[in-house]
Amino acid sequence: MMSRWFPRIVLVVGGLASIATSQAPNNWSVVDRELIPAGVINPQTASIKYPIRAELQGPGPYQYLDGVVSVLVDIDPRTAPASMIEVRARMTSLTHPELPPEEQSVSFNDDGKHGIYVTFPAWTSCTVDPCIEDYQLEIIPGAIANPPIYDVTGTIDIDARDEGSMTPPQGTQITLTIGPAQ
Repeated sequence: MMSRWFPRIVLVVGGLASIATSQAPNNWSVVDRELIPAGVINPQTASIKYPIRAELQGPGPYQYLDGVVSVLVDIDPRTAPASMIEVRARMTSLTHPELPPEEQSVSFNDDGKHGIYVTFPAWTSCTVDPCIEDYQLEIIPGAIANPPIYDVTGTIDIDARDEGSMTPPQGTQITLTIGPAQ
């Protein structure tokens, strides 16, 4: 009879011991969000570009710093396109040109608002304060006859994460600056 219960007791005791010795990871994170300045793409515009600067300030050194830039671009045609059109959003690192650009697109043929979501790695080689990263966001409409005028808006989020404690070191902050459409 004891042999039937013994494996079950061992599993329960082992599981409880595992729970008692496990810990939550010691990671901190800081985030900033900014609005993309309103822009317009018209038939004479091949694309619009937004310069983006992210600055992480705080006491380093950073050991396992990483993060992500997340961009949500809203494309809102003022009238419905004459045919199906594709609009692309491309994110490029100016600080690290060796990183390939990230690109996403949306296709539509109506006059509703459409979103494009792009993510890009951040803080890829930063170890000391301040960390500065420059990016470029480019919105590129596809070519069609009689293209509509598009209003462009959206948001950009950036975060920074590192290991070592649950809270970031005193004074750690991110400043995200988005220039006007060019």
